[in-house]
Amino acid sequence: EFENRLNWTHFVMLHSLAGPGCSFSARESDMIPFVPFVAFFCAILLLLVRARASRTTRSWLSSHVFVRANSTWWTRGEALLGGGYLLACLLHVLLKAVRLDEPNSLSLGFGSVTMLNMAIVSLPATRTSLWQVVMLGVSFERALRAHRMLGALTLLCMIAHGGLMAVAWGSCVLGTDSINHPPLYGFISGVCFLVLGLTALPVVRRRWFDVFRVTHFIFIPALFAAFLHAKLLGVFGFPALMLYVYDRVQRRRRTNPIKVTSAAWFAEQRVARIVLANGISCEPGQYFFVRVPNVARMEWHPVSISSVDDNCNAATLHVRAMGTGSWSRRVGMAAKNGTLTVLDVEGPYGRPALDVRNFGEVVFVAGGIGVTPLLCMIQRQCDLARTGVVTMPKVTFVWVVRNIGLVDAFEEELRHLRAVHVAVHVTSGDVELVNQNMNSLLSVHRGRPDVAALLRSCDPSSTGVFVCGPQGLVDVVHREAAERGLLVHAESFLF
Repeated sequence: EFENRLNWTHFVMLHSLAGPGCSFSARESDMIPFVPFVAFFCAILLLLVRARASRTTRSWLSSHVFVRANSTWWTRGEALLGGGYLLACLLHVLLKAVRLDEPNSLSLGFGSVTMLNMAIVSLPATRTSLWQVVMLGVSFERALRAHRMLGALTLLCMIAHGGLMAVAWGSCVLGTDSINHPPLYGFISGVCFLVLGLTALPVVRRRWFDVFRVTHFIFIPALFAAFLHAKLLGVFGFPALMLYVYDRVQRRRRTNPIKVTSAAWFAEQRVARIVLANGISCEPGQYFFVRVPNVARMEWHPVSISSVDDNCNAATLHVRAMGTGSWSRRVGMAAKNGTLTVLDVEGPYGRPALDVRNFGEVVFVAGGIGVTPLLCMIQRQCDLARTGVVTMPKVTFVWVVRNIGLVDAFEEELRHLRAVHVAVHVTSGDVELVNQNMNSLLSVHRGRPDVAALLRSCDPSSTGVFVCGPQGLVDVVHREAAERGLLVHAESFLF
């Protein structure tokens, strides 16, 4: 009797939300398979309430665990959220298959998981939404991996749903006879999402970013076709849509035109150094999304902050030209020609997973232009130590460059680090400094650093490791640090 009442309540709820154009049978409205999702969201809500009330819980959830499968660090909050959601999806599919006595019951389970994933997949990709609250402080660029994983899960469940339906119904899956779930629209949505997923693969995204960016807008017709296939998607997706709209409004409010006080182009190093005027508050380790109106009005790119003034109200940026005709190259030419006068700046965003002030020893490992956020962190720590605000930790700073000339583009920033010795490792070319005045600021070595030897004597209880650079270098540092139980923060902009 209780189960019948539960089914009837869910039946009425679906009718009231989806409108008169949809009809649901009592069997389709079986609520039992949705219990894992209800339990999951209730558990997350209780955990968030607990985290807000208890500093110990917040600290535990923010602490890191190493995932050996892909050599990455995750916070315990991320691991609980991701693992709990995957478990809820699995239980839902199994319960759907058991509860519904139909040949396509397993397919319906994959279909409902697909529908829920489509409703929430965009949330981790928003820069200012409540996702950061749900993820317990995980910043946008790190939350993007949750977006990629949800996208992959959505595509896999969609393929499973469509494949099982095709096996059960054959060519009928291309028809529009069904009033509630016209299968043709589901097929169209699936093809759109498949194109979107293929162009989002790293091999495409990193080599042809503009292709990835443009094809990602296929999600609009894909979602519309999915809605025509399953009207209930509108019910699940409305809250996510509201958060996405909120995110766009907030991003618009956080965008400001900032005057460029000086811009220099280092031709040999292919680096532009840009100094922004006062008027925008930022912290070390953060970054801006930058648009240069007289270079490209529609392109926004993430740029790390390489230094800040004493009040954190003015910032310096370094942009490395990545190739002929690229956005970064055109910015460099604007800096050279003196036409780089104003930037549209959105942000700042980002927050390091680790706090330098919590460690007695800190190891910084940078590769190429990846030195920018680490330089800013060290400079700020040196400034605070000089004023007596904090105690300066023991700092080991290793910078790997392909050509020694890159160092010249950061001369002014390096001069702020007189209390820190910089070891520069040159992987090719000459190792003689062009600017001999910088000999007192750093030492130059030929070849790559021995990361294992660098971290061998570090105490896991008091040492933090920060790395930014090419993915190969980041992976090596992650692996060596994990073997010694060291906490790692890696800057990543693999959008």
